[in-house]
Amino acid sequence: SAGTLIRVFDGIYTENIIVNQSLTLRSYDADPSNCTIRAASTSSHVVQVMSPGVTVEGLTLTGGWDPYQSSGVLINASDNCAVYNCVINSCIYGVWIQSSSNASVGNNVITNITYYAVLVSVANKADVFGNRVSGCPDGLSAWGGGVYDTTFRQNNVTGGEVGIWIYNAQRSNVTGNTVSNATIYGIKVDSAVNTTTVTDNYLRNNANNTFGKGNSTWDHNFYSDYSGVDSNRDGIGDTPYSILGGISQDMRPIVPVVQATGGGDNTLILAGGAVAAVAVAVVAFLLLHGRKK
Repeated sequence: SAGTLIRVFDGIYTENIIVNQSLTLRSYDADPSNCTIRAASTSSHVVQVMSPGVTVEGLTLTGGWDPYQSSGVLINASDNCAVYNCVINSCIYGVWIQSSSNASVGNNVITNITYYAVLVSVANKADVFGNRVSGCPDGLSAWGGGVYDTTFRQNNVTGGEVGIWIYNAQRSNVTGNTVSNATIYGIKVDSAVNTTTVTDNYLRNNANNTFGKGNSTWDHNFYSDYSGVDSNRDGIGDTPYSILGGISQDMRPIVPVVQATGGGDNTLILAGGAVAAVAVAVVAFLLLHGRKK
């Protein structure tokens, strides 16, 4: 019945699941390492959500290999659905949200995906947060003119071709993410009519940290290739960072400030809260620049 909690005992299950009523599908102890669902038919989604109010939680989902449609979780024409604390791998798409509103995708580990780790298409108000993504050509994407008010926040995306890609989607918010080692772009905002806001992100060692078109706003991000200085040591660069591909500039690029402590160690300070992943920023900066003693 609607609102039911289904707890799946530990084990490995080979099947394709279609959820057509409001419920929560969760591993018994909410630990994805103990409960795996492998697609019986590799040409179908591992879990297909076709009802509002569905939550998928604490599962390992794998094996959807159809070259055109298979995903770990498809949320299709279903509002107020969520995917939490799952491990998703070896699929064409990780989580695919289409024709749905108020989807929430959080704290998942998504690896070895053929196309998009999380794809938002023809959807409104998707909230994608706290996910760890690696080994995916395209990490997180809001794709198409029918996409509005997507939020990508506090995700960690490493490797692949493009870390976060906004294409034609409207009013997207990209904030507090760490994106590193992408082979083409770290964050790409691609549309002349785009109204994306990109703030407080940490962009490190991507082939190109940025690409931006249209009315996108970039503010208070860290760029590993920023060549400006911070003469007053307030954590903000003296000169803007120019975004590749258009006329946008970040007028407040973050410059980490290193201060010597009494014990001879270095303390890294990021002005104004800087990025959400402060610990990641600190470790990465010290690795890049060395730690003097």
